[in-house]
Amino acid sequence: MKVTETHLKGCFVIEPTVFKDKRGSFFEVFNQKLFEKTTGLKVNFVQDNQSISQKGVLRGLHLQKGQFAQAKLVRVIQGKVLDVAVDVRKDSATFGQHFSVELSGDNNKQLFVPRGFLHGFATFEDNTIVSYKCDNYYHKESEYGVIYNDKNLRIDWKLNESEVVLSDKDKRLKIFNEFSDKSENGNKTVLTYGTFDLLHYGHIEILKRASKLGDKLVVGVSTDEFNKIKGKKCKIPFEERKKFLESLEFVDEIIPETNWEQKIDDVLRVKADIFVMGDDWEGKFDFLKKYCQVIYLPRTVGISTTKLKQIL
Repeated sequence: MKVTETHLKGCFVIEPTVFKDKRGSFFEVFNQKLFEKTTGLKVNFVQDNQSISQKGVLRGLHLQKGQFAQAKLVRVIQGKVLDVAVDVRKDSATFGQHFSVELSGDNNKQLFVPRGFLHGFATFEDNTIVSYKCDNYYHKESEYGVIYNDKNLRIDWKLNESEVVLSDKDKRLKIFNEFSDKSENGNKTVLTYGTFDLLHYGHIEILKRASKLGDKLVVGVSTDEFNKIKGKKCKIPFEERKKFLESLEFVDEIIPETNWEQKIDDVLRVKADIFVMGDDWEGKFDFLKKYCQVIYLPRTVGISTTKLKQIL
């Protein structure tokens, strides 16, 4: 096995020794002891994934955040891809730089992508089979990514724009500047609450500002039963309000708000670093300061649910 470290520290190209004779060929796909000896890394792979893609399909750039970060060992069983790794480790000397290598069923090369890297690949042949090992389990709420053609990353995917086939999710990924701004907030979880009846741009703006304070935004939405206790009448039922909020790309998780007293328990349960409310609640949640940072954001001027209900 030949192991070559790229210019990105901890990112390796691995070329297995292939034994061939008249019957065909044989090689070790992975050997834990040899991997650890040649890379100096201790990695425990727990999940194997496999995809089949047609020519032009581009998957990426993806990563999982925080405690659910993943290292990957990527190979191609059949076909050919350009495999790309982008260093987004905050304190790395090569932050924002990328490495690419052609992996194919013919060359048998593998790419080890460490935690703290974006990863993606472009497919050059129909029915290409990509297989990769992960050292952490898939966790939907921790998914994050950057759009493949970001101008700052300047990745040459070796495909014409007209050839590229993306999933709807990958079409909506952020640009790298938004990602890097967010990464400076260091895996922080932000928690906020609201009724969010007649969802409007005032709600959108305050949620968007809250999301930029960390890398995960948890939103507590008052249930229909709790609204009755508060004496509030909602035009939109809880399940519909929940769906609207889930459609926002900067909202990561929705939890039900069922009573006034749950705030402390929620802060501890979701491990919130920052608690956010509108400035019309200033001072009301200062009791949470012993558990997390509390921030009151200015409301958007000229719009409110009350005004909309009066108009309707």
